[in-house]
Amino acid sequence: MKLSVDEKHAIEKICAISGKDRNTVKDVLKALLIMSTLEIYMSVNEDSHKIIIPYLCNLDISQSERVSTEKGGYIHVELDAHINEGLQEEIQNIAVGNLTPSKQFIKKKIVRNLQNILEIDEELEDE
Repeated sequence: MKLSVDEKHAIEKICAISGKDRNTVKDVLKALLIMSTLEIYMSVNEDSHKIIIPYLCNLDISQSERVSTEKGGYIHVELDAHINEGLQEEIQNIAVGNLTPSKQFIKKKIVRNLQNILEIDEELEDE
C-alpha cells in the first residue's frame, strides 16, 4: 500500500512523539487497518459497520450505493466519526486556553527525564 506525502509525515510525527521506530508504527497502523477490515467482514450482512480507534474516535461506516464506471465501478461509502471522550477533552481545553491532559503528561515526562539525567550527573560527580 502506497502512502501519501501527508500520511508519511503523520507517521514520522508519531515516531518522533512515541519514540518508536517507523516499522513499529507502520505495523500498528496496518494492524488497525486489518482489524477494521475484519470488522467489516464480520458484519457483511449489516448496513453499517462500527470501527473503534482507541483514544480518537468510533467510525460508523455505511455503504450507500454502487457506482458503475468503465473500469468496473466502486461503492460509495459514508463515514461518520464520533469523537472519543479523551480527544474531546483535549479539544475543549485547547479552545479555552487550559492545559490539556496530553500536555500535562508531556511536562511530567520531561521532568522525570531531567531528574534521571541529574541523578546520573550526580553519580558521576561522586565517583
